[in-house]
Amino acid sequence: SNWGGRNGTLRSDLGPLHPLFRSLYSDNTSAVERQEDGSGFAQYASGRKAVCIISNHKSRRAGAIVYAPFDFVVQSAVPLEARAGAAQLSAAVEGGEGDGSDKLPRQNRTRHLGAFDDWGIGSVQTVPDSRTGGSGLYEVSKNHVTVRQSDGRKIVVPRNNPAVLLQNAKELQLRLNDALTVSFDPEASATLVLFSSE
Repeated sequence: SNWGGRNGTLRSDLGPLHPLFRSLYSDNTSAVERQEDGSGFAQYASGRKAVCIISNHKSRRAGAIVYAPFDFVVQSAVPLEARAGAAQLSAAVEGGEGDGSDKLPRQNRTRHLGAFDDWGIGSVQTVPDSRTGGSGLYEVSKNHVTVRQSDGRKIVVPRNNPAVLLQNAKELQLRLNDALTVSFDPEASATLVLFSSE
């Protein structure tokens, strides 16, 4: 169908419009909502957001922010001694105020798995494994697509070679959790974020 506005037909430089879409869980809570410009949300059954799609104003190109269903600890690259509060911890222990565990800097927690900009550049990773600390990674840059599985297997494919991208299409995907999988579509040269609300 043709879309139009009060001032006539849409300008071709504004990109496509999408039908409004809403999917519900069996308890009538929202699973997926999409606006006409392509922006929207996917939510886990718990009600926590899974994916936020942001649509650019004119081109309607979409970026995405991806979340885990639960909080997890983020490992800091800053040593404990260099963090704020470490000086008070040392002083408390030396001053005989116990082991100082009540003064430890708070561990960083997040649900953020990653993001892609409106050109499809970005990365996401799985929640780190509680036993090994390893995590999977899916990364798209201007020049290549990289997928590292949680077990360490890694593939890097150049984006400027469609034949190699097609040949490795099955390897260019990463399951983030039970509800989310990301994969690279060589024909569209775009990342697909697949969300399952079942």
